[in-house]
Amino acid sequence: MKKILIILTSFFLLTLGFLACEMTPEDEPLCGGGASEFEILSMQVNTVDSSQILVNSEQFYWYNNVSKSIFISETKAIGQLQLEQENNGLIPVAYACSYIALASQKILDISIIAKNEFQFRAGEESVAIGEEINDYFRVASSFDGRIRSIENFIQSAPEIYLDEAIFELFFVERPFQPTIFVFYIIITLDDGKVFTFENEVLKIQ
Repeated sequence: MKKILIILTSFFLLTLGFLACEMTPEDEPLCGGGASEFEILSMQVNTVDSSQILVNSEQFYWYNNVSKSIFISETKAIGQLQLEQENNGLIPVAYACSYIALASQKILDISIIAKNEFQFRAGEESVAIGEEINDYFRVASSFDGRIRSIENFIQSAPEIYLDEAIFELFFVERPFQPTIFVFYIIITLDDGKVFTFENEVLKIQ
């Protein structure tokens, strides 16, 4: 009886693997681990709350309940990539029929520049217009869930996948008083493309 169950189970898993591959549309990568490659043409910034709901940047929010969400808004398809299959088992074969969309570029630099003067901590000197304020922010990656400094995020050289958001920028601590922050966000890719977002506003309390 045990042998019969083992044979039936093996046959079912094998069939599942073949069916998953046969059902893959012709315009998608074939089984074996495929990925489409694209070029980022433009990006966009939204102001969202902790539930990823768009919010009005003209209102005040708690520092830990609002962020700037950076996402890809326009792409150009390049072609297909072939991924190495790490496991030749039956279940991974079926799973390998799924695909991902991977950018040909990586993020080379992120710079946040103050457009208004503000004082973040009591007793400290005011931040001047034109000063880089990266240290006041943290990055939350949309793909691995990790929170890093901007510097560490860049050094990790993360792959960019086609998703609703690449990453989010948020304040690491609360200012000593309700403060209006106006700033540039400048994102540089390793192919030389530069995306500049002017007059980004966060009102933090």
